[in-house]
Amino acid sequence: YCLMDCEVLKKGYETFREWIKEITELDTVNYCSIASLSLDYLIKEECFKDCFKLCGRPRDFIQQFVVGGRVMTAKNEKFKVEGIINDFDAVSLYPSAMARMKGLLKGKPKLIKEENLNINWLNNNTDGYFIKCLAITDCKIKRDITVLSCLNDKGVRDWTNETAGKIFYLDKVGYEDAINFQKVDFKIICGYYYNEGHNDNIKKSIIHLFNARLKAKKQKNPIQAIYKLLMNSCYGKSAIKLNKGYVVKKIKTINQHFNNCYAGVEILSMSKRIMNELICLGQDNNCKIYYTDTDSIHIEDSDIKKLE
Repeated sequence: YCLMDCEVLKKGYETFREWIKEITELDTVNYCSIASLSLDYLIKEECFKDCFKLCGRPRDFIQQFVVGGRVMTAKNEKFKVEGIINDFDAVSLYPSAMARMKGLLKGKPKLIKEENLNINWLNNNTDGYFIKCLAITDCKIKRDITVLSCLNDKGVRDWTNETAGKIFYLDKVGYEDAINFQKVDFKIICGYYYNEGHNDNIKKSIIHLFNARLKAKKQKNPIQAIYKLLMNSCYGKSAIKLNKGYVVKKIKTINQHFNNCYAGVEILSMSKRIMNELICLGQDNNCKIYYTDTDSIHIEDSDIKKLE
């Protein structure tokens, strides 16, 4: 019995390794995680050509913009619901976000000068930006499921309409969504910008993986699961955080830790835009949405056709 277990595991691992090699030309024996391998696949496909890893203060600042998937009930309240509720799930949300982006920001981040701390200058002179903002007003458009969030006194992320006087860290997509969907007035405090264009290879690479998976699924080829795994894993390593400046017992200062956090931030923001468009459209048309969890919503069955 134990021997059979080992043989099955061995064959499974060998097949997994062969499939990864077939798709990426990379070998799993050289990696500790699928996220590391997926990132190297993007690097091999020149998705990060002319893009720079960050360290020190710029990385530490932009790391604060990393916000994972939004998970909340409508108005942060409990509901007891009778009737048919459906889980309306996005197709490949993070790969969709990568395909929709202009690409990854090229060049190095530049400090926004004090005289340029206004949205008109940023819109006319940059390809992307990461700005620390003070909300001057509460959300003028109230949402049951909100666009903006911040950490409360207990360190819990709070998705809220009550924004006045609070600090928010917003990239270009996040700032635009806050304005478009909830009409918040901001004062820009400080930030960084990029103005050297985009590398759009990530769009081509993710669309290739997506289409290859579709073809494999139609052929009922189980390799489709590997394509899915790669697509969903390839952005995560870019935003990995150095925990409190140490790894195990070895001190590692912030100017020795490098990552592509700006890329992770923009992918996460674009994924939220896709969900914001869906959720806000539903709310504007009186669809009853009770809950969202990153890439899905719980919605009354009778409202799905309307929302479609």
